[in-house]
Amino acid sequence: MVYQPRQSIGSTASITHKWHSGSCDMMTGGPEALSGRRYQHAYSEALMLEVVQSYLAGGTSYPQLARKYGIPNHSIIYQWV
Repeated sequence: MVYQPRQSIGSTASITHKWHSGSCDMMTGGPEALSGRRYQHAYSEALMLEVVQSYLAGGTSYPQLARKYGIPNHSIIYQWV
């Protein structure tokens, strides 16, 4: 029997292809990044302020902040700044 990892998590071939091509950020999104489902997150004003202040303090990129604060897409932080 051949193991099919994408099927074990309910992913489609096109989503798996995106992951292989690098257009799906597995580091930030984890296995959920392969699901193809998108969820709208609500972030508190306090969290947004903390993230923006961290960025403005310097030395940290949007992707680094996204990983640190568990934000699935670093472009969200770009919109806040």
